Amino acid sequence: MAVTEDRRRITVRLTVLQIGVVVTFAALAIGFWFLQIVQHTQYEEMAENNHQRTLALRAPRGVLFDRNGKVLVENRHSFNISIVREHTKDLDRTIRLLRRLPASTSSRCARSSTPTGASRPTGRSS
Repeated sequence: MAVTEDRRRITVRLTVLQIGVVVTFAALAIGFWFLQIVQHTQYEEMAENNHQRTLALRAPRGVLFDRNGKVLVENRHSFNISIVREHTKDLDRTIRLLRRLPASTSSRCARSSTPTGASRPTGRSS
């Protein structure tokens, strides 16, 4: 009798273990399906927007004077604007908006002389 009871206990334990393994893998499969199929657009958008990066800027050194108190060097702001064509819905509109920004006389602005959809060289004029 003891041998048959031990076999029954082992069989019950193995059945419970098998059910536990099947339930665990089913839960993992459902979780992966939910992340990859249901929330696909959310994660695709997050990956697409992940191209931005933060750049560390050096601190300004301040105004430098000569021994007579005359200013030798001053700080001035300098900005670079980059446009990624693949991420721009309307490139001509973006360029028109950027041209309206106040700029110093030494700054340069890209000009667009080709129709929309054609390839544009990155020409610069002063």
